[in-house]
Amino acid sequence: MIRLRPLHALILNAGVFSPTQKMTIDGLEMTFGVNHVAHQYLVRELLPLLRQSNARVVVVASTSHCHTGSLEQGAATTVYCAASPEVHEVSGKYWESCWDDEKNFDEQLARDEELQDALWEKTDKLLDKFESDRQPIKTVTEAGNK
Repeated sequence: MIRLRPLHALILNAGVFSPTQKMTIDGLEMTFGVNHVAHQYLVRELLPLLRQSNARVVVVASTSHCHTGSLEQGAATTVYCAASPEVHEVSGKYWESCWDDEKNFDEQLARDEELQDALWEKTDKLLDKFESDRQPIKTVTEAGNK
């Protein structure tokens, strides 16, 4: 039996952006596939451990295109949200430079729970389909995606 250690934080960081449209091997637009679908898949797979560990999940949106500070400055808000006892009970907020920055957030769209639920459900169905259609790694490698 595999014994898992507690998972204290899961940081979901935007992983890719391309100025031209690219597709994943699964046929998804690359930015959507990597930055949303893959994140939901990871959360879904880790959900029992996340709940058991009372872990924090931090979803990072990037302003790297306008960030001119140090690596430490760039990581500060993510580390703060993942580790600070001051925000342990805080959920669903938009943070910038270690501050609750809700005033600069499109709250009407972001707080639409019906839209959130619909996106979650559609993504779950997409993941279910990918899992049922999963091909061996050999097939993926032979397709030229090394």
